Amino acid sequence: MSVGRISSVHDREVNRAHVLSCLDRGIPEAQILAVLGIGRTSLWRTRSAYLQGGVELAVFDVARSGRPAQYDTDAQARVTALACSSPPAGKQRWTIVELERAARLELVSRPADK
Repeated sequence: MSVGRISSVHDREVNRAHVLSCLDRGIPEAQILAVLGIGRTSLWRTRSAYLQGGVELAVFDVARSGRPAQYDTDAQARVTALACSSPPAGKQRWTIVELERAARLELVSRPADK
């Protein structure tokens, strides 16, 4: 998950919480839409989710089925650490191709887990 994605998920959760708070205080829908800069459908879905399952369902995204993670968290952490390290000699930054090559070399050179 990229930083941009994390931010947008957090922003949606905050907006949904604001919607619920505003609705609870009796603020008119038109004013909520204008102040929060959201669409009518977003407001309706938030209200509907709240009525169906409470605050948790209304504010937080439900886990979706889909393609399972291809790499475990350890592999993700190793690649992240590699990307944050100094780039290869003669380069100003890592490229995807260079990261992939370095990660594969690291995998081959790592001793097998016992």
